Amino acid sequence: MIHVIAVITAKPGKREAILQVFRANVPAVRAEKDCMEYGAAVDAENALPVQTRWGPDTFLAMEKWTAWTRSRPTPPRRTWRPTAPRRRK
Repeated sequence: MIHVIAVITAKPGKREAILQVFRANVPAVRAEKDCMEYGAAVDAENALPVQTRWGPDTFLAMEKWTAWTRSRPTPPRRTWRPTAPRRRK
């Protein structure tokens, strides 16, 4: 089993726009062969004091796969990247 956790930090105030595009693509990715889990997580409002907060512009993308092939990222995952707002420095 393969677990992937990516920490993604958006430009200030852009996290919700990125999450909207990400969430729209979730069903396509979950339908892929070998995908067990795919989703995003943000800080919980009632997090314990010992938990580190990522902040208002960051989210975690989490994936769980039964197998990994050389063809990753697959077409459904590639489709959301060009439409997501780009981060510029």
